[in-house]
Amino acid sequence: MTDLQGVIGLLYRAASGYCAALGAMGIDMRGSQNTNRLGRRKVPSEQASKIRRSIEISRPPNEIYKFWRSFDNLPRIMSHLQSVQVISDRLSHWVVKTMTGLPTVEWDAEIINDVENQRIGWRSLNDADVDHAGSVEFEPTGDGRSTRLTVTMQYAPIAGRLGTAVAKLLGEDPELKIAEDLQRFKESMEAGKAVTPGL
Repeated sequence: MTDLQGVIGLLYRAASGYCAALGAMGIDMRGSQNTNRLGRRKVPSEQASKIRRSIEISRPPNEIYKFWRSFDNLPRIMSHLQSVQVISDRLSHWVVKTMTGLPTVEWDAEIINDVENQRIGWRSLNDADVDHAGSVEFEPTGDGRSTRLTVTMQYAPIAGRLGTAVAKLLGEDPELKIAEDLQRFKESMEAGKAVTPGL
């Protein structure tokens, strides 16, 4: 097996949760995730990667909150998101782009914390490809004319920290992408323009 084949194999395992070696032994780790007492998936802290980024935007919190609370707007902010389909007031379906030639990663998410103009929190449901939880906070600054936007995301790739490290080696560092996306979002909001990933 070449080094490239090995890297592709690791990335596919991270994206799909399926390991051919374990599968040959009749073991499928995709359904072995723990749940909390409410039946929601827990993001295992020993495997999770956490991203926390803040940026100040010269727009009031209610405008920023309104944009984010419409989850189908999020692919306009986050370049790694292919789509977010709103199912109901609390449920949505997320599709995330992976490396070229690899399958997308998908999950259903529920809103678990929603305080208007202050905070939105969500987490993946039981059948998600990746354990994922996140929040975004909207803190007023400058007499309420500006907003400190803080995004926190925690996720556990199926291949754990190894999958995250390989992705970084190939230039797919999620923390860097979030920072770039937030900077572009800030510039677009302050200019009063539509947000388009990659521009």
